[in-house]
Amino acid sequence: MVRNAWVSHLFPRKGVISLGIVALLLVVSVVVALGTGSSTISPWRVVQTLAGQGDVTESLIINTFRLPRVLMAVMVGTGLGIAGVIMQGLVRNPLASPDVLGVTDGASFVAVSIITLFSGSISMMLMPAFVFAGGVITVMAIYFIAWNNGVAPRRMILIGIGMGSLLTAARTVMMTMSSIDKTAAAQVWLSGSLNTANWQQVQILSVWYLLLVPFLILAMRSLTAQSLGDDVARGLGSRLTPERFGLIMLSTALATGSVAFCGSIGFVGLMAPHITRRLLGNMPELLLPGAAMVGALLVVVSDLAGRLLLAPLEVPVGILTAAIGGPYFIYLLVTKK
Repeated sequence: MVRNAWVSHLFPRKGVISLGIVALLLVVSVVVALGTGSSTISPWRVVQTLAGQGDVTESLIINTFRLPRVLMAVMVGTGLGIAGVIMQGLVRNPLASPDVLGVTDGASFVAVSIITLFSGSISMMLMPAFVFAGGVITVMAIYFIAWNNGVAPRRMILIGIGMGSLLTAARTVMMTMSSIDKTAAAQVWLSGSLNTANWQQVQILSVWYLLLVPFLILAMRSLTAQSLGDDVARGLGSRLTPERFGLIMLSTALATGSVAFCGSIGFVGLMAPHITRRLLGNMPELLLPGAAMVGALLVVVSDLAGRLLLAPLEVPVGILTAAIGGPYFIYLLVTKK
């Protein structure tokens, strides 16, 4: 029980314990990822180096080369996990995610357009802004096409799937007609890689997420109400249309911010909420931080596995998450009614 002058809330003990275990696994995976590579560093030395007690070589390896990549993996997984929770709660469908509804397809279409058509004339540091704009435009198009005296979640899902297929086809045409080097660069971005992560990107994404935190806190009540159905949400005082639009924009901002620097990393937004519900239940106060941690854990472990499987070659993290997420998506289709 958490109770003071402003808040009174009851948390299930099992869920809190499970959340603590997930947090511990995330910390362990981060330490292992920081110590793994061409030069192996023990976990204890990693902790000492992060505390400022490592030697010059260890500090260079961890703080300069590995820490930005691992922090980017944590933030990307966090954003995709929370975006998946919002999308599934909003449309009340366990198969919903930013990937399925076409959000990442819109972002990827814009990214491929910049790489294949405007490479050299547009700074790649502006890529996140264009990717975000592509995701927002796609979602707004889906939203307004689905409009019929309001937006029905099921209608929005079907239109999102169709829009995603259309954008994927257009993206493929652009890559086919482009030069080989530009097509290769676009394919690298689409595969989803953390190999180019640096401190500047980490700082930009950190600021972006911090700006979204207040909106996320304000959205929790609306998300809970809308996940119970339209009639219940109206009875609780929710204004369905504006609140639904706001939740869609928040999910889009989280998803596109996550893939802006490291490309399309699929299925994390689908898997993280499901795994979290099995561990913690459906309480939003635990589901949102739990999905953030599970998403971060999935991306960190996938990136670590990608570095180890074919070393010294690296398998992009997006390929590994797709290899895991594809079968998981089929499993959900078969088991969910």
